[in-house]
Amino acid sequence: MKKSALKISVVVPVRNASGTLADCLAAVLDQTEKPHEVIVVENDSDRETRSVIDDFRKRYPDLLKVVHEGIPGRASARNAGIARTQGDIIAMTDADCIVPKNWLERITHPIREEGESAVMGFEEPELENYWTRMRQKEDAEFAYSTFDGKYANHVDTKNFAIRADLMKRTMFDPELLAYEDWDLFLRLAKKGVKIRFLPDVIVRHRHNASFGELLKTQYTRARGMERAFVAHWNDPSFRDHYKEDASARSHRFWNFIAFIPWSVWQLVVNPTKAAFRIVSDAAWKAGLVIESISLRLVRLRIAIVRKLLGIQMETPEILAVFRAIRPPMNLLVFGAGNDSLFWREENRNGRTVFLEDEEAWLDRIRKQCPALELYRVDYGTRVSDWRTLINHPDELELKLPAAIRETAWDVVLVDGPQGYAPQKPGRMKSIFEASRLAKPGGSVFIHDSEREVEKEYGEKYLGKESIVEEAVGRAVMRRYLRILR
Repeated sequence: MKKSALKISVVVPVRNASGTLADCLAAVLDQTEKPHEVIVVENDSDRETRSVIDDFRKRYPDLLKVVHEGIPGRASARNAGIARTQGDIIAMTDADCIVPKNWLERITHPIREEGESAVMGFEEPELENYWTRMRQKEDAEFAYSTFDGKYANHVDTKNFAIRADLMKRTMFDPELLAYEDWDLFLRLAKKGVKIRFLPDVIVRHRHNASFGELLKTQYTRARGMERAFVAHWNDPSFRDHYKEDASARSHRFWNFIAFIPWSVWQLVVNPTKAAFRIVSDAAWKAGLVIESISLRLVRLRIAIVRKLLGIQMETPEILAVFRAIRPPMNLLVFGAGNDSLFWREENRNGRTVFLEDEEAWLDRIRKQCPALELYRVDYGTRVSDWRTLINHPDELELKLPAAIRETAWDVVLVDGPQGYAPQKPGRMKSIFEASRLAKPGGSVFIHDSEREVEKEYGEKYLGKESIVEEAVGRAVMRRYLRILR
């Protein structure tokens, strides 16, 4: 296929955007370079937004596709859209943006004609007031401070294009409700991917236009960054990058200490920008502090529950899974035990299913909680056979009920069957099935990943490149994203 003939898929995540979506879609659908498809991801929106989507679907039945994603957040929404794309290049924008007529032609040109892997453009405010002007200036200063003349040191997916195969092998982290772009950049950088920056390819963005919305945006972004920071901290390559990252400097202790003198200095040297910078930085610091305090309180709660229920996993291992659960969602757990009631309660109003092979545990858990959705499985393997089985996926399939196979699982936890001795069943089949049952972009947790079987099978069937977190307690809890390979 000629590079110029590469098909382009456009992904637009939408949540309660009835006031901006029509203009966004009209611009995306009226391009000099026609897209192969436009995928609108409806992220549990209000009736008015769904009405706008339905109107465009009727007008463009062959071009516009609609995907529903019930888990809130841009990361989950984009993953749902990415999984449905059929193009060779994926272009992304947001529902509050208006792209120029030649947007697709220009944002994809370096990929189609110059061999680049990922490309980012810039933005300008659609609505003009003090807060939007100041934010635009700050964003521009940040962008150019990381720009070396060709590549940027961050990602902004409101004006972004990437090779589809690369994006499907990376995906967004659904655990992050904000700052998921920063996390994506970090993981692309680990793969050696550079972000080509085209500052003259500009989308018009309807920034949050009020003082209150600015506070909320900065506060939410900071909490997202703190969550990403916690998830990646055990990765040495992340720590090396973190030292140089412009956003991450705000995380340092001295930055908090210097806030008051810095604020006074801003009022003296640049009174025009001072109000914006002080308010923005205060909201950012509040987000970091609140997320950090929240995390400590959660750790304390988990430690107490762990003692009360007799859960063997240590607090860091439990916390890693806990942070990925945003009820109501679909949670599948291989292995039933003292922690089963905890997982069910944390996913309240969602669907939580347990798969167990030992009759003694089945009887015990059913007596403790008869309402639990629990199935018996037969593994028929031994740990000692893992090397023979690893390259034979046809021998790793489990007999599972249709109710399990037909569900898109948001989170899968592999904590069974037993695998600590050669004669035990081992987790070869459960890991293999987890790699197929988790939805694209979903999280798969593998407990005891310091052990050879769990490590080798996880990397074989989920991919070493898809590891996004390692929590270390008594054992290692690894989190993989279900990528499309």
